[in-house]
Amino acid sequence: MEHHAAWLSQGDVFEQLPIFRCVVAGNGIDIERTRDIGAAILLTEGCQLDKKSQGISTVETLSFAPIYALDESNIPDIDHQKMLRSGQKKLYGVTYVSNTSDGGEGVAFFRDTYGLPASYFDIQLKQFEDDGKSELRAVAVSNDRRSGTLDADERDFMKWKLAAFWSGSTPKLV
Repeated sequence: MEHHAAWLSQGDVFEQLPIFRCVVAGNGIDIERTRDIGAAILLTEGCQLDKKSQGISTVETLSFAPIYALDESNIPDIDHQKMLRSGQKKLYGVTYVSNTSDGGEGVAFFRDTYGLPASYFDIQLKQFEDDGKSELRAVAVSNDRRSGTLDADERDFMKWKLAAFWSGSTPKLV
């Protein structure tokens, strides 16, 4: 994990964020909803974050996945832990987060994706210079509790895994 940019990017890691989970209990009819506070990774793509109409952000919801400790309780198979650490193209439904804020390793399961309204972050567009171009980028004016972001290779790999997970197929890794 590396330091995050001034603007929001897919792969940004937030600390102390509301986390919502639905758990199907017993017979599959009862659904229990829980709310916690913890770390989560931003899954919304940059092009969605930066969409605008008349200079105002049009993003309504930001998608996140909670980050869990990479240990036996979350990934019981030691071989699967090794696959995640080494970046193997398996286990499409989970992404690896190195160097979490507590100094450990984390994983985020795409099946646990949930949304928070953009208004929670008071998303605004601000002008930034990037690669010699001036661009409007989304920033969180409120509740910006980011501790870092995935590096470029990790972010590209997460995008690939997300595409594989949501489509049920394995796209080419570029």
